[in-house]
Amino acid sequence: MDNAGNNHTSMQEYSCLLEKHGIEFDPVEHQIPCFPHIINICVKHIVDKYSIADFSGVPETWVVSGETINKAAYVQAIAGKALDRARVLVCTVHASIQHHDSFMITITMGNNNKWFLDHTGSPTWLPVVQLLHDEPTHWDSVYVMLNCLRTLCQVSLHPTNIYHRLTVA
Repeated sequence: MDNAGNNHTSMQEYSCLLEKHGIEFDPVEHQIPCFPHIINICVKHIVDKYSIADFSGVPETWVVSGETINKAAYVQAIAGKALDRARVLVCTVHASIQHHDSFMITITMGNNNKWFLDHTGSPTWLPVVQLLHDEPTHWDSVYVMLNCLRTLCQVSLHPTNIYHRLTVA
């Protein structure tokens, strides 16, 4: 059950059914909140407030998985509302069947023609993924959306002009 009206209504109905059998049951005291729903509410609050967080106590640089993170660049990215930009990107790809198909074709052609390079400059392959919208009623959808986008961030484009290759092909 979620934590909204249908939880309250179902517990009220359950109480009525039990009372018919002589069993006392307090529907408010015995409500069963949904843990993922509570987590979703908490995560939404964190995500909504993160872009305006106070980073004054954060060091100028720090290291994560061997990569040095610069505070100024990090704060700029956060202030730029990266999550909102990710949502716009996914919505743009899904705006029409042509956008969606072109996105898939670009990944497939890029893999076949070795257009994508890893951090060492070697050709690499991208998984052909569906970009998924985050859905307010699904508690893990922001994670799923960002994880799909993250799989595509592992590459840079081959130095040759991709636009030229796509228009010629």
